[in-house]
Amino acid sequence: MLARRVIPALARSLKPLARPVSTRAASTQCLSALSAVSRRRNGCYGSQILSSVHFSTDAATPPADDVMDENRFLTLAENTLNDILGWIDGVEEMLEDSDITLSQGVLKIDLGEHGTWVINRQIPNRQIWWSSPVSGPRRYEYDVASGEWCNTRDGTEMIELLRNEIADQTGIQIFQ
Repeated sequence: MLARRVIPALARSLKPLARPVSTRAASTQCLSALSAVSRRRNGCYGSQILSSVHFSTDAATPPADDVMDENRFLTLAENTLNDILGWIDGVEEMLEDSDITLSQGVLKIDLGEHGTWVINRQIPNRQIWWSSPVSGPRRYEYDVASGEWCNTRDGTEMIELLRNEIADQTGIQIFQ
């Protein structure tokens, strides 16, 4: 029964490959097809793609344009975290029990009864991750075209969302 589902799924997933591929690339395709079958069997019919993989005969070298240079990422992430820290610097004096710290790439914005936001860089993923008492966990990637950190799921700009959430929770307008 499983073979009847897996073999056609494998055939469909391998069909688009027109150039030579490495063993790793073929294995990734097989994993994607098996995962799709597994999701259907478990009642998950979404069309979620596990990952976007570029196929080549040299699987160890990712395409240069797909991966942001680590130094560039660190500079952008540190500048962003420092900018946010500067924008909300005066909030500590306005709210009791608030504490705002930036240490080793982790910005913690504790606004007491209004909640705590944690914003940190994820170097391997080239992302900024955040945890919010309002919107929950989110991941952001830098969009070169807009110059903004945008949510990986819905495209929401991180700075705009942070500004809105803090204003809604505290009534304090930070950075314009």
